Amino acid sequence: MSSRVLSAIILSFALWGCAVSQTPITSSVSTLPIREIKVGEANLTVEVADTDSARQQGLSGRESLPAGRGMLFTFPKPGVYGFWMKGMKFSLDFIWIKNGAVAQVTTNVPAPTPQSPQPVTLRPNSEVDGVIEVPAGWATQNNIQNGMAVTMLP
Repeated sequence: MSSRVLSAIILSFALWGCAVSQTPITSSVSTLPIREIKVGEANLTVEVADTDSARQQGLSGRESLPAGRGMLFTFPKPGVYGFWMKGMKFSLDFIWIKNGAVAQVTTNVPAPTPQSPQPVTLRPNSEVDGVIEVPAGWATQNNIQNGMAVTMLP
């Protein structure tokens, strides 16, 4: 499939979503599953985005995240998944996960601004099976490093 055809399909779905929705998705209330996880020594409450629609929506449109909160994106198989900042209103840190450990940390990714409206697209350096998005600065404040364990808490 050519990139032009793929782009047209993606645009069609985006326009369909705008046409169907009567109100923009800006609520901080989520219907996603909530889990407690540990990254290294830091505890974090995450919303789990484990479906295509949840992963596509992500944190777009939200004003912020409360302290100690994030979003965990899980994938059915490892891959080099792209993330972009479209619709984001605040900066993020990305914690890329493979096999239950931090594989890479990308910090202080800015939200689009009127001066720089093109959303940033990010990809990990290697295949991952999960990503945690947290407010910018969280990874540095909690000294998150490659190789640290990422575990679900009971």
